[in-house]
Amino acid sequence: MQRTGRVRIASDTPDAEIRVDGEPRGRGGAVLDLAVGGHRLEVQASGRLPHRSEIVIAAGQERTIDVHLDPIAAVEPG
Repeated sequence: MQRTGRVRIASDTPDAEIRVDGEPRGRGGAVLDLAVGGHRLEVQASGRLPHRSEIVIAAGQERTIDVHLDPIAAVEPG
């Protein structure tokens, strides 16, 4: 019986750092085999708002997660 699932993570920001459960797993995009169960996904890049979510992996599952990182809005002095 499989105890992993595969997730493809794609970011619209090529230099975005991808972390799963706090561990670096790639930049810009990654295809990962993850253990069954819950995981914490973080995608971040300089000048962009970070993406954080919880993902749940089922045995034999294959899924794609597309991540859009919004630019940090500039604050005008006022």
